[in-house]
Amino acid sequence: MSTPVISESKLREVWNRKESPWLCLDEDSRRQLLSPAKAGTARGRMLVMLREEGNLILGQPVLTREIKFGHLLATSRRSLQRILTLSVLHHQTGESCWGRRGVEELMALAEFEDWHVGHFLDVAEACTAAALGLNWLHDLLGVEQKRKVREAIWQKALRHSLPEDGYVHWWVSSDNNWNQVCHAGMVLGALVAGDQEPDLARRIIQRAVENIGSAASVYAPDGAYPEGPTYWAYGTTYHVLLAAGLESALGHDAGVTAFPGFWESAAYMQQVTTPSGRFYNYSDCRSPRPLMPALLWFARQRNQPAWAEQELQIMMEQRPRDLEARFYALGLIWMPEELPGTNPTQTAPLAWSADGPNPIAVMRRSWTDPGGVFAAIKGGSCSINHGHADVGAFFLEWGGLTWASELGMPEYSQLLVNKVDLWNRGQDSDRWKVLHCRVQTHNVLLFDQATPRVEARAEIVEKDLDSTEPSVTVDLSALFPGKHCGHRRRLTLGLDEVVKVVDELQGLRAGTELIWNMLTPARPEIVGEELWLHQEGKILRLIARDRLDSRWNIFPLDELRQPFDVVNVEGNLDQGWIVQRVFAPLPPEVVLKMELRLGLS
Repeated sequence: MSTPVISESKLREVWNRKESPWLCLDEDSRRQLLSPAKAGTARGRMLVMLREEGNLILGQPVLTREIKFGHLLATSRRSLQRILTLSVLHHQTGESCWGRRGVEELMALAEFEDWHVGHFLDVAEACTAAALGLNWLHDLLGVEQKRKVREAIWQKALRHSLPEDGYVHWWVSSDNNWNQVCHAGMVLGALVAGDQEPDLARRIIQRAVENIGSAASVYAPDGAYPEGPTYWAYGTTYHVLLAAGLESALGHDAGVTAFPGFWESAAYMQQVTTPSGRFYNYSDCRSPRPLMPALLWFARQRNQPAWAEQELQIMMEQRPRDLEARFYALGLIWMPEELPGTNPTQTAPLAWSADGPNPIAVMRRSWTDPGGVFAAIKGGSCSINHGHADVGAFFLEWGGLTWASELGMPEYSQLLVNKVDLWNRGQDSDRWKVLHCRVQTHNVLLFDQATPRVEARAEIVEKDLDSTEPSVTVDLSALFPGKHCGHRRRLTLGLDEVVKVVDELQGLRAGTELIWNMLTPARPEIVGEELWLHQEGKILRLIARDRLDSRWNIFPLDELRQPFDVVNVEGNLDQGWIVQRVFAPLPPEVVLKMELRLGLS
């Protein structure tokens, strides 16, 4: 695909615009920003909640520059959340309190001594806040205020993103969320303040258009974002802001959404949402599913209202109090005025898989039963950005409860304070010792308690998704060279209220300690040859069907916690149990069969 050339003459037309606001807004979203939401509609409900957020902001002091855990990122994000919320309330209600406070927050951000260039995400999010504030609060800003904000965008962001000495930031061509966030922030800044140095601004925009494909390529072929659902919400929201910003300025998005799997990723986010409304939280992912306005944009752009159904339910049922709440106001702009009612008939497949850098498969019995069974398994590589030693791990929800769990995202900042080398993904890195990331806290086979080869990859090699008993097989042979000659794991969602996990091993090395491992929040109990898990009056039975010589081992998760480990972030499992099936010496060729039977039937 050829990359469009961004012309300086077209950008000059953008910079000479008199109307405001326009940045990131098409005709419909601009109308929705400028016209109050109707009471009784989905947008009306969102406006009520946005007012609540606005009142909380009014009761707090204006933000100051605060470095925390070596970053300005938390402040940049709070600034973005406040400026978005107050700007939208200003236009929705016409009440002066919102716009007045929005201007105060914008000017405070502009007057920070810097936006902390040493960690460029801090700069990107601050620049996004400043650019949207400058444009969306344009009617309230005086000449000198506009000059100060534009100067801040240049001096604290754009100049540092494309320095005169020719230095190239690593994120420019990276294949992860940093690419999306940093390019989007710089482009939005250049679109509203670029006329100070037109050639430099054009180069920043052109650079983004030419390099965003490095990040977008990871959506291929089926939309499964390798860094997991939480980071989809982060990286893709900024990708959407980039696309919407270019569209609003140039009349087209310069091809930044024309990548295989990008649009399909909206379906991926449907699929990784469990029946209870939580995330299948593999890798660095939180379990609670936040409202994600980017999906509303996807739904409207492609006329796919089903992609917005889960957002509608979340918005109607709870307040967004999480990492992505700073984008909440965008939902008021991107949500269609009318949406289907809650729990409409789903047309998405009940069993689904996606290839790509971090392949996954999910299976369920219903789209409308919040207590329905949901089983999932993943392949991929530990060394994926934000990856864990979870390759081959399965996940199970039933009755609205998680039974085979993931710890999800650790609290990064405290681990870094504890001198953990968290972002090193090499074989001997500290990352693989962290409670959330280590192999012993995942639902996998353990071979001598060893860490798998972190660069090794596992692919989905067989799948039968249209069957009444859908199944998926992942080839895990490359993870433990020297321990065996081959390993395949098959996950099946049976008709008889049973989930089956089958491991086929070839050439198992003599003397290898083999353990079938599972993390669960449920209370375990050994009952004869079975292991029963108890949770809120429900029972899940683990039944070994291969009749191999083995024993059950149970211990609390806390026994694996190291002094540097930290309590989990809100919403993820923090206390639980490790249940293990420990095998006696096994022959070289063996098939391990475990049933997870739902209830006592």
